[in-house]
Amino acid sequence: MYDMYGVSSFFGVNEYTDRKALVHYFDKCWWVEMQYKGKKIEMRNMGVHNEMYAESCAENYVLGVLNGKAID
Repeated sequence: MYDMYGVSSFFGVNEYTDRKALVHYFDKCWWVEMQYKGKKIEMRNMGVHNEMYAESCAENYVLGVLNGKAID
């Protein structure tokens, strides 16, 4: 069993203040947890990419460059 490690956090500003993204390391992969209004809407696996790639994804989400998809 692997532990999930929180590495960094990103917060939206201006019209995106309701967005937050957390970068995690879990099971030998980088993940981005996207939140909207305090609710997790997506856990995105960064696959073979590195920490910098995951942080870029998180930053793009909180800046409104990309949108997460709702989790059922």
